[in-house]
Amino acid sequence: PLKGSNKDDVCCKVCRRVWYCSKECRREDAESYRRNQEEEDEEQGKGHSAIICSLLKLCNIDEEVEEEFGGGSNENEENEKKSKKGMYSDEEKRAAIDRISSEYESYPATLANVLMDAPCFEPALDKFLVKRRGKKTRQLDLEEDEKLSSHNNNTLSIHVIGASRESELWGDFQLDKTNAMNAYTDALSELASTYKGLKKINLTFIGPDCPAETLHVVKTFDNDLHNNS
Repeated sequence: PLKGSNKDDVCCKVCRRVWYCSKECRREDAESYRRNQEEEDEEQGKGHSAIICSLLKLCNIDEEVEEEFGGGSNENEENEKKSKKGMYSDEEKRAAIDRISSEYESYPATLANVLMDAPCFEPALDKFLVKRRGKKTRQLDLEEDEKLSSHNNNTLSIHVIGASRESELWGDFQLDKTNAMNAYTDALSELASTYKGLKKINLTFIGPDCPAETLHVVKTFDNDLHNNS
C-alpha cells in the first residue's frame, strides 16, 4: 500500500491504496462516481468505484501472500507482516495463492505453447523429428539417424531476451517445492516427447534484471532429455 500520508482520514479505508489531499476531495470523487452511474456516461471517469476498490484490495492480499512464500524479508518487513496477521481470511489467502501461481506458471506455459504452435519455429523443430521406419530400412535413412544423434544436432538452444528476475525467473517465489526451473522443465516436457531426436534443451535467460552471477541448472526429463538453463 502507498504511504503518502499518515492521515488515515484521507485514504480509502477499504483498499488503502488511494489517497486524497482532503476529505472534500475524497467525497467529491465518490459523488463523481455516483453521478456517472446515474447518467450512464461511458465517456466520463468512474472515479474510485467499488469494483476498482475491490481489485486494489486484492493487490494488498497478493503482495502479502507473495512475501510470505518468497522469503528474504528484513526486520521491518517482518514487523509489518506481524501487524497485518489475521487481517485476511484463509479463504482470501488461498485465492491469492492461486492467482500468484497462475501468473508465474504462465511464463513457462507461454514459452512452451509458442514453441509448439507457432509456425515460425516448425523448420527449426522438424529436424528433431524421428521418422518411423518400415521393415526395410535404407542405408540413407540410417545415415540420417546417425547424423541426427550427433551432439551438435540434438540440442535446441532457446534465448529468452528481456527476461526479468521477478517475472520469468520467479524471483524468490516457490510453492510446494516447485520453483521456476522445475516449472520450465514440466512445461517443455511435451516438446521433448514430441521431438524424439531432441536430447538437450539449452534455455538461456538474458535481461538487465537477470541475476548478475550466471546460474547453471540441469534438469532431467523422464525420457533422459536434459534441460540446461
